[in-house]
Amino acid sequence: MPILARDVMQSRVITVEPSLSAAELEQLLDRECISGAPVVEAGRLVGVVSRADLAGAAAAAGDEADSLLAYYEDVAGALTSRRDRAQLVGERAGSLRVRDLMQTQLVTVAPDASVRKVASALAPT
Repeated sequence: MPILARDVMQSRVITVEPSLSAAELEQLLDRECISGAPVVEAGRLVGVVSRADLAGAAAAAGDEADSLLAYYEDVAGALTSRRDRAQLVGERAGSLRVRDLMQTQLVTVAPDASVRKVASALAPT
């Protein structure tokens, strides 16, 4: 008998709202020992967010800070420091919400789908 999605899926699902801050999301993921969560708004699934999304946002915030500081150095001749960079990264990261991070292209499978079908649906194309 094949193993089905219902045999391996979590029955207790923790969801988050799009308005949750990135910092609150990170705390929730740590507290619950999970790597991601469905994003629900008004009872409707609107996305999914994961630690990978948080990491990508942190990298993007660093890239944005580097670009802005390079501009100030090139155009204005301003000297910038690591503290300036850290402050810019912190400001950007502090303003992020789940809606800014979440993936909206969702992959779903039925509980009676085989794990082979689940793996196939999740595999990059």
